Amino acid sequence: MSLASILDGIGVRAAQLFRSTSKIHYWIGALTFTAIFGFLALGPSLFDEQPEFLYSDLDSISHDLLVVNVWLGANIPVYLPQVLSNISKNPSLSLFLVASWDAVELCGKESRPELPLHKYTNIHIHCMTKEEIYNNLVGGMCRAWQCKKQERVDVTKSLSKLLETPYRMNDLKPVYMAAFYKLARKSFPERRFSHWLRLDLDVFVGDIAKHMPWVDLEHDVVSFTPRLNQDARETVFRGYFTIMKLTQKMNNIFLRMPNFESPSAFIAASGTDTFVSVDEGHFSKAILQASDVSFKLVPGQVFLDNDADWAAMTIMLQGQTPEIVFAKPTAPGQALEEKPVRELISIQYLGPDAFTDECSMYFWIPKKDHWCIKNDNPIMANTENSGIAIRRAPGDPRVALETILAPFHVSKEVTTRPALAVHLMESKLHEAETIFGPRGWVLSSTELMELYYDRDAKHYRSKFQRPTLNGTPVDFLPRLYSNHTSS
Repeated sequence: MSLASILDGIGVRAAQLFRSTSKIHYWIGALTFTAIFGFLALGPSLFDEQPEFLYSDLDSISHDLLVVNVWLGANIPVYLPQVLSNISKNPSLSLFLVASWDAVELCGKESRPELPLHKYTNIHIHCMTKEEIYNNLVGGMCRAWQCKKQERVDVTKSLSKLLETPYRMNDLKPVYMAAFYKLARKSFPERRFSHWLRLDLDVFVGDIAKHMPWVDLEHDVVSFTPRLNQDARETVFRGYFTIMKLTQKMNNIFLRMPNFESPSAFIAASGTDTFVSVDEGHFSKAILQASDVSFKLVPGQVFLDNDADWAAMTIMLQGQTPEIVFAKPTAPGQALEEKPVRELISIQYLGPDAFTDECSMYFWIPKKDHWCIKNDNPIMANTENSGIAIRRAPGDPRVALETILAPFHVSKEVTTRPALAVHLMESKLHEAETIFGPRGWVLSSTELMELYYDRDAKHYRSKFQRPTLNGTPVDFLPRLYSNHTSS
């Protein structure tokens, strides 16, 4: 046999082997692709579903809160840059803000990455067309509803009609996790989130890491009522500051709300006059009536800027962290004392028939969404610095009233209480002259106060004076924001 014949034989065998191996590789590749594609197509819930957050894990995770909100409309409010600045100084918060492209100050077309509001590492502004925003919302709802094709079309039409008034986006807050969680999660790949914070864009946050009652996050839902000692019968989960676990149960909690049980229910209700205050009325009633959902309503840690119980308020910056402190002059003869941490005083369990829909609530919540603690008289604590928390503990269907003593400090000059945040109410409605001092002026109902921390004495000190506007004494200077606080 010649050498040429031997080489030809080797070449033919090599070619046969190559073709055989190629077929094997082809089928292995095809089967692998099919398996992966099928897994991705058939199993999105495996990626979306979050593991249950256990109380025993609380100390082992970082205290990161995912904040998700949506801004529709071209013009942003004047206070939004300060709101974002305060968030940026809170390493415990990560804000995913969806905005429509017409909001030039947020999205700004080609120059978007260079815009000042895009400079913060813990804030991601995700710009979309309005149609894309609507599609994400509809997608979140329809995945939970398992919509048919025509149902999805009809839901899209109803939602688009609803959002012709951009403010109505508030009514869709309970859907945000179903709609935007995957996008938000991709924006912060290094963060580990166990909860998300439903935070309105007219809320100034303080030092979240320092003042957040992290132990309360064992509950499915934690909301913060504005005044410490108010009537506990009004059980409303606040749309502007509520924390929820990132679990499948809570991400789809909107399915338990009135008018969100099905596509047809949403379509029928969304165009009616009673489809209002969904994020507070519908949501609160659904949570209170769901015996498998644990919750806590914590009083007195998120203030309103028109809170008449306190003479003054300020937003202070100490180093890189904003500190929100409510303050008032110490009454003559009042004992000097300090309560640095919250204390539980007493617990009272309510019976199975403790709630009723025959009650008065905030005027913006429709009568059909009323659900209050049944009692003829106001339910209030008996001391100024205590309040009533309402709680359904994990694994316990009973609802309890907990009397708590809130942190406060009484010095000779001023009585102070720290806050997680302050919700702008009056401040958005007035254009009064802004008066801030180098340390931070305090706007009040009757006087102007400069509040600062005396590190040697280890308490706050203050100076008071009657405020004036153009030389004339005024009763209220409600505006809180200033360039002095954004350094």
